[in-house]
Amino acid sequence: MLIQIIYAVLVVVWIYLVWMLWRTEPKLAERRRKTLKKFLWAAGISNLAYWVNILLMTRIFPPSSEGADTVYLRIAFFLFILLAIATIGGLVIFLTGRRKTTSAGERGDSALEILKNRYARGE
Repeated sequence: MLIQIIYAVLVVVWIYLVWMLWRTEPKLAERRRKTLKKFLWAAGISNLAYWVNILLMTRIFPPSSEGADTVYLRIAFFLFILLAIATIGGLVIFLTGRRKTTSAGERGDSALEILKNRYARGE
């Protein structure tokens, strides 16, 4: 039951991040946006592969022995962990990128001061 709740939360967070990335265009640096897209693609592909694995395990190729069932469950567990890592990584990139851009704007820095600060940091 706990894993199902965690899975549901991960999928909801993934859907939110995809929606934020493609619909509202968050103010992220181009490098962060590309990294976020890679994380979201990895999470989406692992989610799709998870469901294909479940479909294969239950409907198309039902396991005839204990060994086959263990293989399917290990693959499903690996894909679940991949979904969790990619979604949480994307969420961290999204939140840290938003915080950095809003903090510069909240200080009231001009565009020139922001560029000077970025150049000084090596960004």
